[in-house]
This record gives sequence, C-alpha cells and structure tokens, in this order.
Amino acid sequence: MADFRTPEDVKAHYVERMGEELGLLFHELWQEVALLRIEWGEFIELFGEKRSRVALMNEAAPAFFTMVQRLLWEETLLSIARLTDPPSSMGKDNLTIRRLTGCIDDSGTAQEVSRCAKEAADAADFCRDWRNRRIAHRDLALATKKETATPLELGNRVKVEAALLAIERTLNAVGGYYTGSTTHFDLGSRLGGALSMLYALRRGAKAEAAWRARLERGEPTSEDREHEEI
Repeated sequence: MADFRTPEDVKAHYVERMGEELGLLFHELWQEVALLRIEWGEFIELFGEKRSRVALMNEAAPAFFTMVQRLLWEETLLSIARLTDPPSSMGKDNLTIRRLTGCIDDSGTAQEVSRCAKEAADAADFCRDWRNRRIAHRDLALATKKETATPLELGNRVKVEAALLAIERTLNAVGGYYTGSTTHFDLGSRLGGALSMLYALRRGAKAEAAWRARLERGEPTSEDREHEEI
C-alpha cells in the first residue's frame, strides 16, 4: 500500500531534514511553485497547444476566454516576480527563493543555491517590468504616450518557461542536498482541469450544431423546445 502523507507530514519532513527555519521556508516555496506549475499548465493547455482549441473557445465564448487568457498570464508573471524578489522590500520580509541561501549551513550548497537563485531572478526580470509598469501599477507614459515610452520587456511563453525552470532548479538544489531527492514539477494535465473543460465544450459545440440542423430541417424534438436556466 502506498505511503500517504498529508501536507503537514511533508512540512514536518522538511523541518526534520533542514531545521525549522529552512524547512518551513522551503515547504512554503515548494507549495507556491507547485501551484504555479499547475496554473501555468492550464494556460498552456488552453492557449499554447493547438490552434483548434483556441478556435473552439472563440466559437463558444470569445470575450470570456480572452479575459481568462489575460488573467492567467498576468497571474503567472506576478507569481514569478514574487518568487524571485529580494528577501526584503519596504522594510518587510518576503517569501522568495533568494532568502534560501542565508538559511543553508553548507557553504558549497549555499553557493550553488545562490547561483541558481540569481539566474532565476535574472530570467524573471521581464516579469517585474510587467508587474511594475503594467499590472500592479500603470505607467503613465506607457498608457498615454506609447510611441515615445520605453516599451515593456518582451514577455512570451519561452521566457516564462525559462524562469520557471530556473526557480525549480533553485529548489531542487536545496532539496537534493538535504533530502536526497528532487521534484519534477511539470506533471502535465490534471483531472477536472482545462482539458476536461475543452472536451465538454467540444461536445456542447457538436450538440448545438445538431440542434441547429434539426431546427433548419423543421424537425425539432420536444427537448429542443425546452429552455433550462443555468
């Protein structure tokens, strides 16, 4: 029988292996990155895999899915920026991978984690630009004088993936040293996620096409005449 561990069990495991300060920090960062990977995976399932999926969403509810695309994109950039921010800002401590180095008691591992964290922060610079001038704040020049304003740093799926991988390498440098194991965060599609919704949309689109065809032939069924509130 597989060994089942609750989140509290996992947290206790990290504290036991790493000590309280590092263990708690690592656990919370691990949770943040795991959730971010899930959310980013949903974005890719919807908007980054097949043109036919985008066409299906545009057919079903283009305004809604345009909003979903924007919100998932912006949330991804905000999360990456937070995870790679300085350990402290405006006099307050931050949950960030750049805080890990100061909690590690092995100098070689600390140097490796510091290197990985810097690479991640550098890879995430475009996210901070988007956050500071587009998402959390609206840069006045960028909004009103687009022709002369400094443009936002280029943001795309390739750069997001590079930043995520750098963040994951940082955590795995810590986990590998203290627990002897690493995490593969990208686990693909999940049950009940975006892909499940797309299949439901496709079934709905086929059902609607058949419904319209019956109406055009003048052969509606009794169910066709029903109108159910959602």
